[in-house]
Amino acid sequence: MSKLSKLAFGAFGTVLMLTSSAWAQQVMQTVPSPGTTAGGNASGTIVTTGTFQLVFAAMPNAQAGGPVRKGCRIVNGGTHTMFVSEGLTVATATVSNSIPVAAGSAFDCTITNTALQGQIDIEGTSGDYFYAAQF
Repeated sequence: MSKLSKLAFGAFGTVLMLTSSAWAQQVMQTVPSPGTTAGGNASGTIVTTGTFQLVFAAMPNAQAGGPVRKGCRIVNGGTHTMFVSEGLTVATATVSNSIPVAAGSAFDCTITNTALQGQIDIEGTSGDYFYAAQF
């Protein structure tokens, strides 16, 4: 390879490297998807220790023309473990068929891009706070 070819190849490589790093710095814009009209904030405190309470009602089926939950998040803001149940009623939810949510941790109702549509209930220690929002 001639000296001129090496110089041209080196210059081309430098330009390629500079432009590829510039491409990686481009701003990415996203368009938010619309939320459900039944969304909202249902944050609160645990009323009675050991008793499940409703956080979000079940969402109607999309084919029935009702709103569909696109996602939700419940954050345990208390100092004790809380338990979140999905798809059951407050009467049938138990600690053994629920998901434990440690203090400071969160429960998300989406699994592999699918939002759970059932009723969501929570149980914990009286007075402990939780943040709950669905969209």
